[in-house]
Amino acid sequence: ARKVSLSPIRFGGTGTDSHSAKQPDGFPDGFESGTLNTPAIAGLGQAVLWTYENMDRIEKEQRKLSEMLIDGIKSIDGVCLYTHCPNGVISFNLSSMPSGQVADILAERYGIASRSGLHCAPLVHRFLGTEQRGAVRLSLGVCNTVKDIEKAISAIREMAAQAR
Repeated sequence: ARKVSLSPIRFGGTGTDSHSAKQPDGFPDGFESGTLNTPAIAGLGQAVLWTYENMDRIEKEQRKLSEMLIDGIKSIDGVCLYTHCPNGVISFNLSSMPSGQVADILAERYGIASRSGLHCAPLVHRFLGTEQRGAVRLSLGVCNTVKDIEKAISAIREMAAQAR
């Protein structure tokens, strides 16, 4: 085994030797500047537990909402839907509008958060033929409701009508 020499990237708040202004040399102290964000770590742990305990309900609701969104937008004239699996992530394009413009309008006019572009998946976009404009992605979360899906469908339908 080869030994590697590491250097800290953050300094201060030595903790183990509060009187010293110098970063400790030893491991792990020399790499643990400041105080860990314990409340955030505890909160993340509880969120993971809650998600695990509610996974069946979450998956069932996500599938229902995904199916509703897919069914709602696939028949809108001018929408090219790329997602057919109801997994909570729906990608589409609208007419010949750039995906960034669609995402901006969804956010500004309708208060709907989305992501546009290549989504760190250029090979998928090459396959889909969307390398130049990317796609719009709606991602469903545990707090989304039927009302949210209806609002998204209505917004996309309205945008498509205006694009014609």
